Amino acid sequence: MTPKDHLLHEAQRIIRDHNRLSFLTDEMLIGYLCCLSREKTYDIGFLPIEEQIDIFKKCLNKSKRKMDKTIKKMWVNDLRKNPHLQGHIFLTQIKDGLELDNALGRLCKLAEKEGRVFSYIERAYGDVVYTSEMDNGKMISFGGLPKGVTYWAELSSDNPTINIKGYTATISGHNDGIGVPVCSFHEIAEAIQDQL
Repeated sequence: MTPKDHLLHEAQRIIRDHNRLSFLTDEMLIGYLCCLSREKTYDIGFLPIEEQIDIFKKCLNKSKRKMDKTIKKMWVNDLRKNPHLQGHIFLTQIKDGLELDNALGRLCKLAEKEGRVFSYIERAYGDVVYTSEMDNGKMISFGGLPKGVTYWAELSSDNPTINIKGYTATISGHNDGIGVPVCSFHEIAEAIQDQL
């Protein structure tokens, strides 16, 4: 049995009891594991299979946490109401005087209204950076959410993984078309509603 086959066998055994992830195919399981392991500073493929399985189990347990229902509803509604404000790469970028957001940027704006995050315009690059008291002065403009937003929304990660049309990627990956087709705010909203 190859390491990949062993990992798939163990992963399938684990998720049989977790219906929330039962939509994942074998290849999606490997992608899911790799995406969730990005928090580590190493490529998971170089680890012994037992460590890969341990990481998968930890990630699976972490992923059981559900997003705050009220915040999820606000975010989903916001994405559906503002398809014309969809931007790419940056959480929020200013173009021709208009603030365009990726899907995570829309959640940052909701958090800002609630006083959970602060923003300011980075004039040199034309994007908006966000930070929170939990971020120790780190400014976030792309890649993931500030810690304060992640905590407020009760998300299991700063850039959760979702599946849209058989493609598994992070929310920003779907928004920006990183390794998957670009998705609209409406498509992302549907996945967030069903999967987070």
